[in-house]
Amino acid sequence: MAPNPRVHDEDHLFAGLTEGAKLTTETLFSSGAQLVVDASHVTSVVHDGLSVVPIAEAFSDPDATFLGFGFPNVFLCLPRQIHPDDQTDAPGWDRFAAFMFWRQAAYVANTRGRVQGGVFVELRGLPTDAVESLRQAMEGRCGHRSVSCANATGRLLTEAGFTSNGRRLSRKIRPMRLARAIWEGGLEYRGHPIELRIIRTSSGTVTDHFTGVMAKEATSLFRAVRKIIRTKRDHLRAPEIEPQPLKPAPRKGRCGEPHLELRVGRPSKVAVLLNHQLGEHPIFEALLEDTNADIGS
Repeated sequence: MAPNPRVHDEDHLFAGLTEGAKLTTETLFSSGAQLVVDASHVTSVVHDGLSVVPIAEAFSDPDATFLGFGFPNVFLCLPRQIHPDDQTDAPGWDRFAAFMFWRQAAYVANTRGRVQGGVFVELRGLPTDAVESLRQAMEGRCGHRSVSCANATGRLLTEAGFTSNGRRLSRKIRPMRLARAIWEGGLEYRGHPIELRIIRTSSGTVTDHFTGVMAKEATSLFRAVRKIIRTKRDHLRAPEIEPQPLKPAPRKGRCGEPHLELRVGRPSKVAVLLNHQLGEHPIFEALLEDTNADIGS
């Protein structure tokens, strides 16, 4: 799969991230390769069996808009809309929260600066009306119950005018199906492609993360019943996390237009199994420009 042709320099790839972020090329099972930001440097606190991370340690950009694929929850985060006359509100992010098996109605909540860790898909350079459409869709989905958080998020994106490879996302039910559609087809807003940046906060690969998510799905019915019972008792609140004073990712200088095109091979299913056991070893193909190039011996 060829890299995004609109991204040519590290200055752009690291914009809005915090110091410690690294670039890596990863595959999602046999779905081809993407350039992924390794943000496993952020603080991770385990709460109720889930990894919780501070958003401000992943993004130095307070206006970042992103989809989150947690373990296994799927959610959408938008920068909070602060009204000038409201002195009690504080900037941050609002999260669209939905639940599996129609267990609870969806709602929008203040993240208080932390969300489930995992894989974030940042929607970059969104026009103002796209952000407003997402906000209205979030509010419109509040009070609705759904078969899964992934389905509720896919419906939200569809209602806001987003598609993936020209197709609606409202029929996706499993987190892996939604993630794979976006990984392979990207996102469009009213037919116009949206630039995406994939950020991983866990120490394993993207494939490792979704392997764990699918394992969680096997016990989803049991966990849903347990949570229904637990809602009758005091609900445990996620801890407040004080973000580390990380600096924005350093400007590494502009690399200019590339002199070659780099493609990454699409692994077979057998290769995916081997990668899971031995680690990922992507095969690269460099396509040189039609010019004389002294490569050396």
